[in-house]
Amino acid sequence: MVLKVRKILFFLSFFFLSLSAVNAQYISIIPSIDITFISPELIEVRVSAANHGDSYACRVFSEIKLGNKSSATNLILSIPPNASHTFVHILKVKELGLKSKGTYPICAIINYQDEKFYPFSMPCAVLFSYYAERSFEQFLNNVWTQLEDIEDSNVIKIKIINTESIELLGSIELLLPEELYAFDKKQSFHLPRLGDSFEISFNVKNKGALPGGEYNVFAIAQFDIEGQHHTEIFPNKIKIKGSLVKKNNLGIILPSILFLFILFIGTIFFEIFKGKPLW
Repeated sequence: MVLKVRKILFFLSFFFLSLSAVNAQYISIIPSIDITFISPELIEVRVSAANHGDSYACRVFSEIKLGNKSSATNLILSIPPNASHTFVHILKVKELGLKSKGTYPICAIINYQDEKFYPFSMPCAVLFSYYAERSFEQFLNNVWTQLEDIEDSNVIKIKIINTESIELLGSIELLLPEELYAFDKKQSFHLPRLGDSFEISFNVKNKGALPGGEYNVFAIAQFDIEGQHHTEIFPNKIKIKGSLVKKNNLGIILPSILFLFILFIGTIFFEIFKGKPLW
């Protein structure tokens, strides 16, 4: 009987190790953006999605926005672990609405699902040089003065500081993943002199981000200076309160534990009373 119980304990240990391995699976999408003028009238934007996780990213597609133009690709069925895929967007320059030369943000979001159809997204933002006649230094310093973990909603703050002896008048906007939402994600700022600072608050709401997750966020400042458009991008991360395992896997783990406990007790009683009359 002792040998039988040891076999049962070995089976239980193996099961829980296997369950832990399954729960450890994850998807890690790393985005990158490459921009090329293929003619004076057309721009090619290549958005690459590299899966550095150990699980398939399913039903993947990309969206981009440049100026007034948005574009989305058809979805692909999956990106396997340690593989990548490049989505291609072709944009017409005349449809972008870029009023002056300079630098503009290209914002991209890669949308995908896990194998259980749960949706995720990964944002990314880079600078696009539109016939910029000169390269400016960075005019703004930024300090994310409040970037606390979010549960249902929270206020995040960013303070920008004028580093030049020139008046800066423009806007700053948040680029968020689809799992987060900001009611006031674009706001104006005015920095008249060197050293002036301006603090902006954003009310960010969780509309599907997983507890324990960490999500990329970008603050994008835009303003005009000396006849050119200028863009500065400030990346950061937002963490979601809670435990990913606690919220998403508890419904799997608890029934499994109960089933195995009943199986274990039943097997012990079977071994004890095997071959013996019940009364």
